[in-house]
Amino acid sequence: MIAVLGGDGSILRALRLTQGRIRPLLGVNMGHMGFLAECAPEAVEEAVKRLAAGEYRLEERMLLRVECGGAEPVTALNDVAVSRGVCQSVLQAEVRVDGQEAAQYAGDGLVIASPTGSTAYSLSAGGPVVTPNMDCIVISPVCPHTFSARPMVVSGESAVEARLQPRSGEGTVMVCIDGAAGVMMDQAAVRVSRARERLPFVRFEEDRFFASLRGKLSLWGGMGNT
Repeated sequence: MIAVLGGDGSILRALRLTQGRIRPLLGVNMGHMGFLAECAPEAVEEAVKRLAAGEYRLEERMLLRVECGGAEPVTALNDVAVSRGVCQSVLQAEVRVDGQEAAQYAGDGLVIASPTGSTAYSLSAGGPVVTPNMDCIVISPVCPHTFSARPMVVSGESAVEARLQPRSGEGTVMVCIDGAAGVMMDQAAVRVSRARERLPFVRFEEDRFFASLRGKLSLWGGMGNT
């Protein structure tokens, strides 16, 4: 088991450090939002007692397999985000789902997210909230330059491929996986599919996703207390 003291970013970094050796994860929220954490710092002693007594359950979250530019596949919990980098031209994205052309986007970028990542960058880009127990992939354009561009939700069994490049054909494209330092490329072909493994989170209480969602997003003034 892995215990992470920090925010959601610390949990994402912990996943990267495991290098594919998946272990149950307990998050202790010492950050701002703490969507992924299970307990507050003052509850750690009680959490350790419950762990020792076996009074917990494991909530498995879908992971993404990300292939980019011929490099080794990377596992992501939240998302892969593609942006214009230092280039000021519009980014064009041709999105294919299982080999079929699904959409043409032009704008600032594109986010391909897991259900867990639907409440992260994808949500800020106008994507839908998806409950973490679903098996799907969310595709959200960032600041699209047309009213017809809309987010999409596809089956978790699908493979999503995005071919991206600046409209001018010059400049660079930045690819970031789970918010990590981006890879700059002249153009990018990103393939995202469901990973074989799933990440188990330690949970002490019953599912309280919507209560957590309302509480966390009210910090942004987005949902209030209604």
